Amino acid sequence: MRPFSIYAFVTQDSPYQEVAEQYIIPSAKKLNLEVKILKAPNYHAWGKNVAQKPLMISKLLEEGIDNIVFLDCDATIDSYPQLFHDIPDEYDIAFHTLHWNTWYNRPKDTTTELLSGTLFLRNRPIVKKLVNEWYEKASDGSIWEQRILEKIISNYDLKTYDLPLSYCFINVMPNGKEPYVKCDNVIFRHHQVSRIYKHRGEL
Repeated sequence: MRPFSIYAFVTQDSPYQEVAEQYIIPSAKKLNLEVKILKAPNYHAWGKNVAQKPLMISKLLEEGIDNIVFLDCDATIDSYPQLFHDIPDEYDIAFHTLHWNTWYNRPKDTTTELLSGTLFLRNRPIVKKLVNEWYEKASDGSIWEQRILEKIISNYDLKTYDLPLSYCFINVMPNGKEPYVKCDNVIFRHHQVSRIYKHRGEL
């Protein structure tokens, strides 16, 4: 059974250390899982701060870490993520693709959206190249890192694995209401705490 390592990051001198201690860290402990929390500088600008996600991943890849699971710090781990042991070796990266027609209850909307809240990455040269470009294009904070990744990933000859919704379930809609789509077997639950701090300017 192939092992994996779970990581998240927080910005220094921000509320996110407390967020990690409230959400991801205790939920992992309940399942006897270890989450390594990485610390990044606080640029006091949401776009630049979240752009450090690919930078953190790039450093892990350079350190030789393989089978990286990278989560947002306001996620909780509700059940053991067995799938990360079972994803076939030929896949380079895994993420969930959100379908707007069901998620937002818009039957005619064909929009899809790559979600970067839960990522699984193999340590391979092509993955390193992707992550380096991801950070390079996201680093100034003008475009959300998730959108950058979605835009550039098709330029790489990667084998991508589509994670089920249960591995990146968003707990609340942007309007604060419960999701239209229900999920009974959630593995990773994303609580979207960053929306609160972003609106308050506490980055």
